[in-house]
Amino acid sequence: MESAYRDDAPSLRARCARLEGDNARLERRIAKLLAERRRWFWYAFRRTVAIAWPVALVVVVCGIAVLECERQFGHAQRVSTRSIAAKARQAAQLWRTTASDACPSVEQLKADRQLDSSTRYIDEWGTTLRIQCDDDETIVISAGADGKFGTPDDVQVPMDEYRAPGSSR
Repeated sequence: MESAYRDDAPSLRARCARLEGDNARLERRIAKLLAERRRWFWYAFRRTVAIAWPVALVVVVCGIAVLECERQFGHAQRVSTRSIAAKARQAAQLWRTTASDACPSVEQLKADRQLDSSTRYIDEWGTTLRIQCDDDETIVISAGADGKFGTPDDVQVPMDEYRAPGSSR
């Protein structure tokens, strides 16, 4: 029996050598596949970054544009409210010189046909304008964006001549 194994030894050695060669080829193939996989990963990563940066830039620019539009819209609301308040002030001053020295309300000015009754004299935020009279001055006040009178965001005509109670400006 030993002789049979001895006779087989060269063929076993040849088979082992062949398997070792196959093993080396498999290891080289695996290393090549791993290297290719790394190349594809970095290619995909670079592509993603190449696409993500412009998208992020567009998002940031759009965000800035939205903020600027909101700021401009707020300014336009204040300008429009000042225009409406100026018309009401002019009508109230005329009413005070002809009718009496009392201070009229917007509704009273509409009833006396000093203001167009079809026009709504409210500010851009939906609050009715308030008319306040001193001895020789008529002031029209809007509650502003917060809808509360006497806060710093109030809009008044004429500007800066009247400070609402509790107002810091």
